[in-house]
Parts: sequence; C-alpha cells; structure tokens
Amino acid sequence: MNPQLKALLAGIDNPARIPSPELMGKIFEKYAREASGRCLGLSSWLSVVTATAVTLKSSALMIALYSHATAGKDLAESTVIAEFMRDVGISGIAVIGIPRVINMLTAFHVSLPSTVKSSITSTSSDRADASNIVTIQSKLAGSDDLRDIVDTVPFTSEAGAQLSATGIMKVVLGSVNRRLDRNSKELHK
Repeated sequence: MNPQLKALLAGIDNPARIPSPELMGKIFEKYAREASGRCLGLSSWLSVVTATAVTLKSSALMIALYSHATAGKDLAESTVIAEFMRDVGISGIAVIGIPRVINMLTAFHVSLPSTVKSSITSTSSDRADASNIVTIQSKLAGSDDLRDIVDTVPFTSEAGAQLSATGIMKVVLGSVNRRLDRNSKELHK
C-alpha cells in the first residue's frame, strides 16, 4: 500500500484531522440544502453522512454531525436522531468490521449528553418484528412499486420448485417484480 495512503487511513480518526466545527457546520449545511433541493429530508442526508463517518472510521466526524443535526432540537428529537445514527452506524459492520463499529459507537455514546443517553432505547428503532411484518409487507405491496424494489422471492415455490439461475439473478440484481414474478415459472425450476 502507498505509504501516504496508509498514513492517511491510519490517522483518519485523529480529531486533529477533522476540520473545525465551523467548517464542518458549513459542510453539513451544504448537504442539508442539497438534500432539501432534491426533496429529501433529514434522515436521508443524515444516513449518508453517518455512513460516511463510519466508513471513514471517524468518531469525531460522527460526533460533530450529531451536534449539528440536534442543534435547537428538544430531548425527544435528539434521542431519535441518536438512535437513528446508531442504527446506521451498526450497518457499517459489513464495511469496517465489528470491533471498529463497536469502538465508533462507544465513542459516539460517550459523547452524548447524559439526558439523551438515559433516553436511548437498547433496541433498534426498526419497528419490523414477527407481529407486524405481514402488515408492513401489505402496505409496501400497494406502494407504487416500492415493494418491488425490496421484495425477495422464496427459495422454493409453492409447488416446491427451487429458484432457477434466472430467478437467482433477478433476485440478486433486484429486478423482481412482485406482481409479475411471484409465481413465475421462469423464477423456479
């Protein structure tokens, strides 16, 4: 690996490498404006910047982002934002590994105000569970092809046939259309 690149990556969580809070605030405002201009809300740009901070292994960036995102917010909103950022951060396990994500989220948690820490739930804010998954699927199925984007196909069909090579490729590439392909003979052998 290139020595300069190695040095950059090694020191990426060094707070001295993070720009000043004023500059970070300007950068975050720019992302917020761009997101708003594209009709995206806080959660959209916040998830992208949080994921970027986790990928860069920069707890200082994540802490600065939280401070910016919660400026002027009450306890309930600040808690929801902290939980959201935690949940986005957890998904970084696939990119940077479990130990680094744990270290990032620990540093993030330590930096939170005590009132927010005591208000955070210990479970994910994702509301899907066994009791409501059918309702969620039904709502998504009627939402202008939204379900088609996130849909999966059972490995075995109702007749017991397994997915064909075409079926597997359609699932992997995300091109399954629930209404057209759910029982398609093309998807199963």
